[in-house]
Amino acid sequence: MRTHRAPLAAALLGAALSIAPAAAQTSQPAPQNLHFQTRLFDSGGSPVQQSGLGLEFNLYTLPVGGAPLYTESLAADVVDGYLSVNLGASPTLGDLSPATLGAHPTLYLGVAVGGDAEMAPRLVLTSAPYALRAESARTAESVSGPVDATQVSVGGSPVIDGAGNWVGSPSGLVGPQGPIGPTGPTGPKGDKGATGATGATGPVGPKGSTGATGATGPAGATGPIGPQGPAGSQGPAGPTGPQGDSFFSEQSGNTAKYVGDGSLGALVLSPNGTNSNSELLLAENVSGNLGMKFVYDGLDNVLGLYGYSGTTLYGPHLTALRSTSRVGIGESVPQRTLHVTGDDGFTQVGSSVLGDEDLVVEDADAGIVAISSSGGDNGSFLALKEVEAGVLVDNWALTRRTSGQGSDLRLRYGSGVNPANLTNLFTFETSGELGIGTTEPTEDIHVAGLGSVGIKLEADTNNSGEGDHPVITFSQDGDLIRTQLGYFGTGSNNNDFEIRRIDDLGAVESFVRLLPNGVVELDVLEVRGGADLVEPFETDGAIEPGTVMVIDAERPGHLVPATRAYDRRVAGVVSGAGGVRPGLSLSQREVLEGDSKVALAGRVYVKATAEGGPIEPGDQLTTSDTPGHAMRAGDAARSHGTVIGKAMSGLDEGTGLVLVLVNLH
Repeated sequence: MRTHRAPLAAALLGAALSIAPAAAQTSQPAPQNLHFQTRLFDSGGSPVQQSGLGLEFNLYTLPVGGAPLYTESLAADVVDGYLSVNLGASPTLGDLSPATLGAHPTLYLGVAVGGDAEMAPRLVLTSAPYALRAESARTAESVSGPVDATQVSVGGSPVIDGAGNWVGSPSGLVGPQGPIGPTGPTGPKGDKGATGATGATGPVGPKGSTGATGATGPAGATGPIGPQGPAGSQGPAGPTGPQGDSFFSEQSGNTAKYVGDGSLGALVLSPNGTNSNSELLLAENVSGNLGMKFVYDGLDNVLGLYGYSGTTLYGPHLTALRSTSRVGIGESVPQRTLHVTGDDGFTQVGSSVLGDEDLVVEDADAGIVAISSSGGDNGSFLALKEVEAGVLVDNWALTRRTSGQGSDLRLRYGSGVNPANLTNLFTFETSGELGIGTTEPTEDIHVAGLGSVGIKLEADTNNSGEGDHPVITFSQDGDLIRTQLGYFGTGSNNNDFEIRRIDDLGAVESFVRLLPNGVVELDVLEVRGGADLVEPFETDGAIEPGTVMVIDAERPGHLVPATRAYDRRVAGVVSGAGGVRPGLSLSQREVLEGDSKVALAGRVYVKATAEGGPIEPGDQLTTSDTPGHAMRAGDAARSHGTVIGKAMSGLDEGTGLVLVLVNLH
């Protein structure tokens, strides 16, 4: 087979040893290979198209004749005449080390193709930019940046060792150590550090023992009782004294008035004996057998108010303890400041079931009622306040507003005295809506806030049981169809968030699972909002939808509109033309992002031109000379690697939008 090589400037795109770029700050080994590119044509002038074409490369020190100092044979694929290979991997003679190449100022490359004779003339190897950098390093005429060396020697004698220490003559680059300079003045005293925290108070020492009781002094002697004298004779009766004061005076009707003596205004009822009762009867009639009786029990120190009929006491209706401030209503032994017991006979409350309560209401059906009128300002409310040194600290109030204000129930908080001056936290409407942060809920549960709003469900993280995870359940049709959101996993799946659909038997029909690493698992994903798969790419601003894009060879990762026919760099079509939106977008935040969403698969409308001939459904489309437009790929030899996809609609002439099934190949 006869081959033909293009002129040297086009055939040899690069052949030089590659070394690390000059901008690198660390020493890197130079790649010991040669990169060779050319284009081959057959005897008819057509580009060669062959897989596994045999090639032989030789390096000479002479342009003609001479023995090669390097030989390598290999096989390579030639596509459309283009050949690109790397030499140095498997030579049969010599190598491409710096020692080999550096020993000869000029080298010539000979190439033989498919068993043919070596082509002439041989190619002169010239320096690539990396090789020029290596030449600068070899002569060290101009070096900027760090120098990585294991040792620096001058005239064969080391002056800097591998650790960077100077080992040459003391009179060389480093002079002898000078004398120590005088000590500088003492710096100003620094600020005093913060006082350390006060240590904890030590434990209280043990209580000392009680001292011994002193001895009782001797009792004095009791004198003898003298004998009783004889009784004297009775004297004559004295004159009658004046009438004494009367403390009670009868008023009109059956009313009596008690008037004390001087400043004394107390009426004392004292029993004749210790720990006896004192009683005061408020009778209904003259016989005094019906009424209400106050009874003070001197044994238990309790004052009770009883109903009285004949000799029977009913109650106590009211009880007050002398030694405490406790009062009972219907309760004979009040357990707290005010203890109310109903008339249903329910008496179960004892000190073991009470805490710091001040009011206890005890009955089979116990209740406290606050009643307001429609004309009130605050309605009925319960206020829970804290006061410090006579000053209100804060106030919680549960308020049932009046019917004129909406009759809703509100939980309020703040530092105001009246409930109307407090901030509304929760609002319960009469229709059942709950408002959190709003006084006008429009849904069953309405949460509002000035900033971010959140609802948190938190379960015991130490419990791995499935039933103990936070779950929200949605149901309808009598709980026959249920959807649940929450954490259901156990063990290693304990942190997987799932959306489950459950049938009437409790079996899971389908689910979506979100793993902690961001992976989503599901049975079926059906996208109805778009028809193509896109990725965002960086472009020069926003690109018009439908534009054909190709890879930007100068900026990795960037795309630019296509500008020539049969461009092998074709990448896709900007999505969104013709009202067809993207169906699925793939990207990675802060890593793979861009300005334009480019369709890589699926259906999308593309800007097209008929310059390659009329377009019919089923035609393969490729890039065209009209910027950003596709055309019919009529040249099969040039179509390989340039096809955008297949047309699904037609275009007879001019330009317009064509629906294409994107399939790059």
